[in-house]
Amino acid sequence: MIKGCILPWIHIHGNIAGKYKACCFSDGAIDDINFNLASSEDNILEEVWNGPGLRDLRLQFLENKKPAQCVKHCYNKEDAKIKSPRMVYNERFAKEEHRQSITRQDGFLPELPTYIDIRFGNICNFRCRTCGPMLSTRWDRDSKALNRKPIGVVDKWTNNDNLWAALPEIAPSVTDLYFAGGEPLMQEGHYKLLDWLIENNYTDISITYNTNLSVLTYKDYDLRKLWKNFREVKLWPSCDGFGRQGEYTRTEFNWGRFAAHVAEMQKHITTISSVVSIYSIYSLPKLVVWAKKYGIEVHGTCLVSPEQQNIQILPKQEKLKINRYYKDFLATRHAIFSKTQINNILDWLLYMNNGKTNLKLQKDFKVYNEKLATVRSDSSFVEVYPEYKEWYESL
Repeated sequence: MIKGCILPWIHIHGNIAGKYKACCFSDGAIDDINFNLASSEDNILEEVWNGPGLRDLRLQFLENKKPAQCVKHCYNKEDAKIKSPRMVYNERFAKEEHRQSITRQDGFLPELPTYIDIRFGNICNFRCRTCGPMLSTRWDRDSKALNRKPIGVVDKWTNNDNLWAALPEIAPSVTDLYFAGGEPLMQEGHYKLLDWLIENNYTDISITYNTNLSVLTYKDYDLRKLWKNFREVKLWPSCDGFGRQGEYTRTEFNWGRFAAHVAEMQKHITTISSVVSIYSIYSLPKLVVWAKKYGIEVHGTCLVSPEQQNIQILPKQEKLKINRYYKDFLATRHAIFSKTQINNILDWLLYMNNGKTNLKLQKDFKVYNEKLATVRSDSSFVEVYPEYKEWYESL
């Protein structure tokens, strides 16, 4: 059985800020000094893969400890009886368990990484309400309304010599690539990496994307042709709600365009990825039913922050309404869904019900919406979400 989490034995994650983390969910960089590749001149494999940060992380897991950076998004969820990212990765990469047994006493691992996740910047064409300027360049136009400092384009990897110099040594071991954003299908570094892999004959790779799926072409690239070079391409399109509520949650998202692209790219899609928040919780059942007709499941990850959008803060009466709504939904539809889909839905409710209501954060939620309404041509919140009308207007 895998001890702790398999990722430190297979995975390198470089975030948008140019720092290496244990994974995209973990809190903080592995080591702020040693692992900021933007300013480092050392070899990736020496400084990162078998550097002090990852070696220490491996040893903590082998000793059945819970690393601090993993508590919030994994162990806290597991304490609440919710399936965590750690558990998902351990199932997906169970065949790599042997790597733990060959780890040296100081945490050094003689085998190279197989799973790479480098975030090529924050360029994105959406302004999702659950997001912000560090993850989307389009957010800068709204930053002043929320007293945030505009960030502009952040891209620490596309022209980073250290990354590209390390690829010839890393690439032969890589079996899995993961791209997320920003919006990866609009980022130069993503295409630069694919071109490099094709030119150097490293195409026996499974590539997975978390993408808003708003574009299938970029400059001279047609993704439908480009992807044919690789062994496998899997898309996890991101969609935070059905129809109009999905469009409200993700400004610039167009439901019709999304639906058309899902239909066209159906062979690459097994899962739609959703953020479960106050915005999406009521319309996700409609999304689940819609996706089912394509043989696609919806995997929802409960939003932890921004706190004012977290479903745990809702008042008791709203939680009761949502529980009744889902009870009726599952009673009439459960037969058409897999056990995995149903368990994921039940996890959303479990997460919501285990949290404490918070009136201050509820009011912050309304202030947030009203401030955005001054700079966006949005419909009113209660018009799009009549389910919340009584609660929202009472704040």
